[in-house]
Amino acid sequence: MPDIAEQYKQRVSSYIEEIKVSGEPVVIFGAGRAGWHIMKVLEYHKVSVTAFSDNDPAKQKTYYNCQVLSPEEIARRFPGGRVFLGLFVPDTARSIKKHFQLLNFRKIHYDTAAFFFVFLVEVAGRICDEEKLARSIQILFENYEEGATHYGYTKKNYFVSPFVTSVITQKCSLRCRDCAQLIPYYENPVHFSAESVIDDLTRYAEAFDVVPEISFHGGEPFLHPYLKDICLQAAAIPNIIFISFVTNGTIMPSEDTLRVLSSCGADVHQSGGYGPLSRKQDALFEAFGRHNIYSDVMFCLPTEMWIQSSPYNKHARPAAINKELYKKCVSGKICCQIMDGELHRCPLSAHGGRQGLVPLNTADFVRLHGSGRSESGLTSDIRAFLTREQAISACDYCDPEGGTLVPPAIQLPR
Repeated sequence: MPDIAEQYKQRVSSYIEEIKVSGEPVVIFGAGRAGWHIMKVLEYHKVSVTAFSDNDPAKQKTYYNCQVLSPEEIARRFPGGRVFLGLFVPDTARSIKKHFQLLNFRKIHYDTAAFFFVFLVEVAGRICDEEKLARSIQILFENYEEGATHYGYTKKNYFVSPFVTSVITQKCSLRCRDCAQLIPYYENPVHFSAESVIDDLTRYAEAFDVVPEISFHGGEPFLHPYLKDICLQAAAIPNIIFISFVTNGTIMPSEDTLRVLSSCGADVHQSGGYGPLSRKQDALFEAFGRHNIYSDVMFCLPTEMWIQSSPYNKHARPAAINKELYKKCVSGKICCQIMDGELHRCPLSAHGGRQGLVPLNTADFVRLHGSGRSESGLTSDIRAFLTREQAISACDYCDPEGGTLVPPAIQLPR
């Protein structure tokens, strides 16, 4: 039986051959990241996408110069077309597939895993162990069967990382008063060396069967002088799937840096809400498009407002209450942060602990190096930390239901 990598390649190749022989219209459902990767693979193989489809009326405009139509409009205009489901969550894909079947479509494919693998190794050219990468992608999509934000042990006893951020710099081009990472409040912000960032990430990744996404943050990550090295070395770790950067839209990377990000299959997410402060946002979109780098704008809240946190005072809550707050917070996939050799559960613990805003006890984080532990010992520590139910010290200083909605990106004086 062929290896997983070869199976993925053969399946995508088969789709391409059938489309070229039939000349049928090609539709991608899902005007988002998964659909974008499918489009790029088809384009790479000289197959044109006829249209996109999406159920969200707000997206039914154009997407990368393609019309975005409702499934019903697709059925009216392109009957007999071939539909690829650009979706990550299998339950959603099954529902959408039934919808298209009711519209009399017969060629409906949900094979996002295969297309994404082919994008990474053929279109982007990511250099890593292809079979290990393919196996990691397979485990990731099996994990999606258990929920879009599921992490920890799977039904097949794989261990999956939550969404993890890696703080590569404390320096930023802006001074946002209400920064969730508390970056403006460092007296002497620093860049962390590429060697230390990759060493931390390598040690972390070894504790998991798959790390769905590593998101490089700052501060502003595009200020880091060795961004290319960090990206290339992260891409060489085959059980890390998505590699992404979060930028505020003020810094334009060099052409060489853009080429490296493209060759690693990296994504860039531009934080929304900055308004005219994100003065290079349009130019960045043009540059990312030119280099086949997926990019979008993300907002923290539907209101596009920010939250000014309540003061970080000790609430002296009962331990049981803090435990419930902690469990609710970490039930999503976003609460996991690596900074300067330490694995934390949240920015308040990582940054607030360093700034003296909250206590920082050794039980509240995992040191990723030192203390004479074996690799298996570190793996056990990381897994125990990410599956614990006990609250960390920062929880008693956090007011998750408090804070005030404020205009985004209010700047502190220099």
